[in-house]
Amino acid sequence: MTSEFDKDLTPTGGWSSHSKIKKELRGFSNDMPFYYDKNFYTDLADNDSDEFMSYFKKYKIVALQHSIYNKYSMMFGDLWEPVFIKWFEEHSGLPVKRLQHWSKEKY
Repeated sequence: MTSEFDKDLTPTGGWSSHSKIKKELRGFSNDMPFYYDKNFYTDLADNDSDEFMSYFKKYKIVALQHSIYNKYSMMFGDLWEPVFIKWFEEHSGLPVKRLQHWSKEKY
């Protein structure tokens, strides 16, 4: 499972250190995006990339794109969510209480 997360969701440029992530998080009032778009650097100029997961610091929630959430649910059933939470916590150093999903239409 974690190899799928690594392949699909590792942020563009790789994971930063835990201290750097926590420092960056202070600059966001609500949620902090983690872009995993493989074409991020070219899309950034257009500011149209929707390939990211968000960390909502007040609630300690990670929100995944609906299509990614469904992909893992189809592959692993309901077994993947606790594994994903642990994976995210280990890579980011941020505590997670819950996982949710969002669709592009909401934004």
